[in-house]
Amino acid sequence: MTFENLFGISAQVSVQAPGRVNLMGEHTDYNNGLVLPTILSQKTTVQLAIDPSADGEIDAFSENYQERIQRHLSIPLVGHWTDYILACLQQLNQRQIPIPSLKIFVRSTIPIGAGVSSSAALEVAVLKAMRDLLKLELSDVEIALMAQQAESEGVGMPCGVMDQMVSSLGQSNHAFFLDTQDLSFEHIRLPKNYHFAVVHSGKTHTLVDSGYKKRRQECEAAAALLNLSSLRDACLLEIEQTATLPDTLRQRVLHVVSENQRVLDSVAALKDNRMAEFGQLMNASHLSQKEQFEVTIKATDALWQAAIQSGAIGARQTGGGFGGAIVALVPGNVVPGWWNYVSNMCPEARALNSPQI
Repeated sequence: MTFENLFGISAQVSVQAPGRVNLMGEHTDYNNGLVLPTILSQKTTVQLAIDPSADGEIDAFSENYQERIQRHLSIPLVGHWTDYILACLQQLNQRQIPIPSLKIFVRSTIPIGAGVSSSAALEVAVLKAMRDLLKLELSDVEIALMAQQAESEGVGMPCGVMDQMVSSLGQSNHAFFLDTQDLSFEHIRLPKNYHFAVVHSGKTHTLVDSGYKKRRQECEAAAALLNLSSLRDACLLEIEQTATLPDTLRQRVLHVVSENQRVLDSVAALKDNRMAEFGQLMNASHLSQKEQFEVTIKATDALWQAAIQSGAIGARQTGGGFGGAIVALVPGNVVPGWWNYVSNMCPEARALNSPQI
């Protein structure tokens, strides 16, 4: 199916945005913390054309869902995949940018619910396509911020800005070191003789309906008890000396504080090609997500163990948790045998990002 075959007119613009895997820094972005993601080869493509025959409507088709739907721009969001599109258009509308009626074609190779930012890629692609269509003066950073606001305010998922920033500004074969407090970032080249294998556990997640919101609320409650604007400013001494901090909240803070430090240590290790150390930091991150932040599940824990046992230098759950994927650091020369072992140990798992596996 093509845009022209479906709608009877040609697309005016076509834009792609990539998915991402987070190498280090989980649940730190909405705490104004540090993150280290990288983009994937899988992408979402959005094609657009103005529909002069309609009045305030979008006519959208998803190749993945095999669904075509018409929705008016003024209709509230209803828990549908088109909500992400409408929320982005509403962000433009809030900036006094008139939105024409549109024909929209969406095609994606990013797996949904795998923890690799399919929603952020859709948002970024929609907004970049609208930028091209309407000749808007919007930077890639502004696109990312609008995409994050669309998901948070429009869809109701209180995410941080990491996913949208790396989808909008990330570079192939580079890690994207981002400080979410001031949005400063640095591209760091990934080593050629190692592979970051992304493997889906087979258990999808929907962060809007998972414990993700609760974890964010717990972090905000802990920051308030510590008299901090965010957990970015927390330190271990404060945590130890605050007797009024409930144990559950204390564990959440310990994860965030230690995870921020692991990002800094991972950046240093990556720049110096100390990949064994990077792998150890990945393992520590997974254990912290499991024991202190409590966002892993049996399937991702089993996949993490299988990855390590079969020769990965390190591995960790990636994404918001409660299902989804892990990322494993594997020496290039052992990738084929590594994947054979992992797939035998975890039959529901599927590799997401490498022709070698």
